Formats: sequence, C-alpha cells, structure tokens
Amino acid sequence: MDVEQGGVDPRFGLGKNELVELIEERDHTKLEEYGGVEGVCKKLGIDPETGITGDELRGNGLGARKEAFGSNEFKYPPPKSFFKLCFIAFQDLTILI
Repeated sequence: MDVEQGGVDPRFGLGKNELVELIEERDHTKLEEYGGVEGVCKKLGIDPETGITGDELRGNGLGARKEAFGSNEFKYPPPKSFFKLCFIAFQDLTILI
C-alpha cells in the first residue's frame, strides 16, 4: 500500500492512518495491541524519555518522518476580508434595528 494513502512505511511499524485512528478514537484496546505507549514509541523509533533527539533528526531522519507521516503543521483557513466582515455584521438583527 502507498505511504501517501496511509500505508505503513517500512522504516516505521505504524502508518499515518493507524496513528490518526489511535489519537482520534482514543482506543485504549488498540493502544494495548501495540504494546502501550512504549510499544508505539518503539515502532516509531522514539525514546519515550527523551523523544526525538537532534542527532536522530540530522541527515534524513526528519525527511523520512515527514515523508511517512506528513508535516506537523496546522493549516489555517484564509482570513475573511474587511468587507466580508462588514457584510456579516450588517446582517445582525441588532444592527438592523
């Protein structure tokens, strides 16, 4: 299965979709199937005490994680224009009265 489609990258024991499911569903039985938090950390190649160290990110470490799991950035919606905000405000009943 393609990693972009949620398949498991061979460098890691879990795929993006599996991680999303663990987080969104808060499924403790699934977490226990992976060996708890320590098991998930082991599959992802992370030390549960120190996390990902700078040494691990040098070279292709960060690139491999970005490729497998995507960027860890929130995509904000574009801001509303001033005129859109005025239009919305003038639809308010208290302003119309």
